[in-house]
Amino acid sequence: MNAIYVRTSKDDNDGSAQLHELKAWAEAQGWKGWREYVDQGETGKKDSRPQWDKLRDDVRKGKVKQLVATEISRVGRSVVNVILALDDCYRAGGRVVLLRQGLDYATPIGRAVAAILAAVAQLEHDQITERIRSGVRRAQKEGTRSGKPVGRPTRVVTEEQIYMARGHAAVGIGWKKIAKLVGVPATTIRRAVEARQNPRQKQGEK
Repeated sequence: MNAIYVRTSKDDNDGSAQLHELKAWAEAQGWKGWREYVDQGETGKKDSRPQWDKLRDDVRKGKVKQLVATEISRVGRSVVNVILALDDCYRAGGRVVLLRQGLDYATPIGRAVAAILAAVAQLEHDQITERIRSGVRRAQKEGTRSGKPVGRPTRVVTEEQIYMARGHAAVGIGWKKIAKLVGVPATTIRRAVEARQNPRQKQGEK
C-alpha cells in the first residue's frame, strides 16, 4: 500500500493544499491507490502524533511500502525525532519521498540531505520561537506601539463604588450581589474595600 502524509500546525488550514499537491504527484507516479494520514493542528516538535504514529506502525507491519510528504518540516522539526522516524521507516522497508525537496530517503544522498534539512527545519523553528519570546519581552518592558501596556488593563474603581460597597457589606450583603449592584467584579471591589479599610502605613509613619 502507498501512503500520503499531511501535517498542519494550529495556525494552518485543513491541509487541503498539501493533499492536492501530493495527490497530483501520486497520480503522476502511476499510483493506483493510497491511504491518507492527516494530522491537523499538531506541532512538528512532538515525536508522537496520532496519524504519524499509525503510519509508522503500518510501515513496520509491512502494510505501507511507499509514503510521501510535501517536505521534511511536515515530518517534524526536531532533528533527532525526524531522523529516527525516517530511519525507522527505511529499515522497515518503507520508501520515504519528500516532494518539494526532491528527496528519496532510500538513497544514500537522500539520507545525508535529510539530516541537513532536518537541522535547518529545527533552526528555523527555534529562531521563530526566540523572535516571539524576544518580542513579548520587549513589549512587556516598553509597552505596545499603541502606548498601552501589555496584559489585562487594571480596572478603575471609583470612590462612589467603594462607598456603596462598604455600605452594602456593612448590612451583610454578599460580595457577589454587591458586585452586581455596583457594577464591578466581586474580587476587584472586595480588594478595593479591604485596601481602604486597611491602608498600608507609609514608610516613616509611626
